[in-house]
Amino acid sequence: MPTPNYKFIADLDEFLDRHGLSDTRAGILSVRDGHVVSRIRSGRARRSTILRFRRWMARFQLEAEA
Repeated sequence: MPTPNYKFIADLDEFLDRHGLSDTRAGILSVRDGHVVSRIRSGRARRSTILRFRRWMARFQLEAEA
């Protein structure tokens, strides 16, 4: 059974709260998949998808601060 990355999930939850994004909206903006956040939380997301999501979070944060 896949194991979720709890540290990343905590970071993800904090990011979504800070920016007022729903799981679905963040998934669509990041990887064009509205279900990706639920897959990340359950441990079913691919490592490459998580990396894409992390890169998007970093870019989104930079743009929000600009």
